[in-house]
Amino acid sequence: MDSDTEDTSGGDQSDDQPLVVAETAPASTASSGGGNGGDADDDGRGDGDGDGDEDWERVLAQVSRDTAMTKMLVAILLAVVVVASVVLGVLIRTGDKTTGTATVTTSTAAPTSTVAALASVAGQPCVAMVDPAPAGAPSVDVVVGPAPTSLVVKDIKQGTGAEATATSTVSVNYVGVACSTGKIFDASYKGGTTTPASFPVAQVIPGFGKGVTGMKVGGQRLIGIPSDQAYGATGRGATIAPDEALWFVVELTAVTP
Repeated sequence: MDSDTEDTSGGDQSDDQPLVVAETAPASTASSGGGNGGDADDDGRGDGDGDGDEDWERVLAQVSRDTAMTKMLVAILLAVVVVASVVLGVLIRTGDKTTGTATVTTSTAAPTSTVAALASVAGQPCVAMVDPAPAGAPSVDVVVGPAPTSLVVKDIKQGTGAEATATSTVSVNYVGVACSTGKIFDASYKGGTTTPASFPVAQVIPGFGKGVTGMKVGGQRLIGIPSDQAYGATGRGATIAPDEALWFVVELTAVTP
């Protein structure tokens, strides 16, 4: 029995050992294989993550460089715009100054030619009226001969209305003729109609104011004015020469005290 027991026991050990080893060895191999596989997976993931980080760093670096270049181009463009604006402003101001200077020069030169237009007619006699009288206007019977040296007043028609004084404001129709040329230089009769002139007697040339003083509304008067009671040695523009005597026919239409 002892021998059988030992054999039986030895047989059990001999049968069990290979089973243990057989079951353990594959497990160890699988574990080893799994470990290696895990290491491979870990190595694969590690390498992949490293490459991805490097790619992102390169992308970010490129974006940074592009952004810097864009900022530089924008700054250059802005600088060009500012410089162009300054240059344009300077050109516009220069053009304005040039135009203003030319305008001033032209306006300054004009009065010189106007002042020198007529020469003095001192000593020249009066001639008859040569221009036709305007429609509806009376003829001016100029006294031909030496220019008057004192005021000439001759009533053509007596008025019956209010009388003009030296302080009155009057309304008149008139025709004015230059002594030396016989030409009409002014008239209130135009185009067949009349436009009476209204003024204070004290604010016209002395000879005209004195000539209408004493007239009555509705009256008509011939007035001869010597040059020293008209525009004197200066004349008036291109219509009345220096030292020119004047002849008027005046009709008084209204008087305001």
